[in-house]
Amino acid sequence: MKRSRQIDLASLRKADKPLPLKPITLGIMAATLSACGDSEVANIYPSVMECAVDNPEFVEMCELAYEQAVEEAAETSPKYVRQDECEDDFGLRNCQPYTGMGNNWFMPAMAGFMMARMLDDDFDIDLKKKKKKRYSSPLFMSKNRRSPVFGNWVGATGKSYGSFNTRQTKVSSKAFAPKPKVTKTTSRGGFGNMARSVAARSSWGG
Repeated sequence: MKRSRQIDLASLRKADKPLPLKPITLGIMAATLSACGDSEVANIYPSVMECAVDNPEFVEMCELAYEQAVEEAAETSPKYVRQDECEDDFGLRNCQPYTGMGNNWFMPAMAGFMMARMLDDDFDIDLKKKKKKRYSSPLFMSKNRRSPVFGNWVGATGKSYGSFNTRQTKVSSKAFAPKPKVTKTTSRGGFGNMARSVAARSSWGG
């Protein structure tokens, strides 16, 4: 069973910089499959470096998951015509320009991402073949105290994964499934309303 290189903390600190999307506060949810059912137990890390420290044999996996989450965030995060509309949902200085598809929109800064754990043998094979298998999903967080998801890890669909201080939670086995690309903007407060709807369905077992 292949093990990755010994971790170099000094170089990681230098390399631990945001990729295409900025600003970004990073967190990782490293998920392990539960013994039964279709849920996964997830651990939360505040940075790629801490993920690597806890999982020195999976340094490349942490980096790959981060890169995938950044790419997915650009495609699936809520989009807004104006910055103040985005900040109404996610808080001041927590949104950034989005210029994809020829548009000049705004989107929330990615606050973290979920990373699924897999067998290291499978991961080594995926790295060699450079498969586009999904290991992660981006997370966002609102800094607006009036938002229903204030201080919570939340996915692009509005589903909450617990407060910022949460370090372990359960997620659906479908949490890393591909999500539809966002091609239109949402209105002011639209993401908050979507999050309320998702929470209501969850409370009723939906």
